[in-house]
Amino acid sequence: MSAILLTSTVSVNAQQPTAALTGVVVDSNGAVIPGATVIATNKGTNASRTASTNDEGVYSIPNLPVGVYSLEVRSQNFQTRMFDEIILNAGQSVTSNVTLHPEGVSVQIDEYFGTNPLVDTQDSNVDSVISDREIEHLPLNGRNFLELLFSHRETRRLLISIRQRRERSSYPRPVSSDAAATS
Repeated sequence: MSAILLTSTVSVNAQQPTAALTGVVVDSNGAVIPGATVIATNKGTNASRTASTNDEGVYSIPNLPVGVYSLEVRSQNFQTRMFDEIILNAGQSVTSNVTLHPEGVSVQIDEYFGTNPLVDTQDSNVDSVISDREIEHLPLNGRNFLELLFSHRETRRLLISIRQRRERSSYPRPVSSDAAATS
């Protein structure tokens, strides 16, 4: 009896989960501000990414590693605006439209950035983030990471859908080794 050992090597590029920040910068009258500087700083690593608004006042900072960010928006002859505690989760595209006020104008504004929306209208991806607390309180048998994967409801839906398609399929079913031995 001879045995054949098949091996394959899979090259996997480690990809870091990322998110994006986008928005429009306008003045207090609603006119767009081209050339404004937008700086996103990761509060955990202190790494910064800078973008400038285009002629329509739009900025975009893609491929930001997930984490907590601060956002600084500034332009000549306008007061600098700072936002704190912007939480970026994997696959998110957070839109933040910013209003800059002219220098010398005293305006008291709550710098609350807001929460991330439950539904991302810019993307059709189905994803979610499982927090550390949720992971710690999951009833995982032996802390197997695959059980964590299968505990997610979208994964369960996908597996059920695949199973139902297979059951309706006209493809022949694999024959077990016991059935093959008796034929």
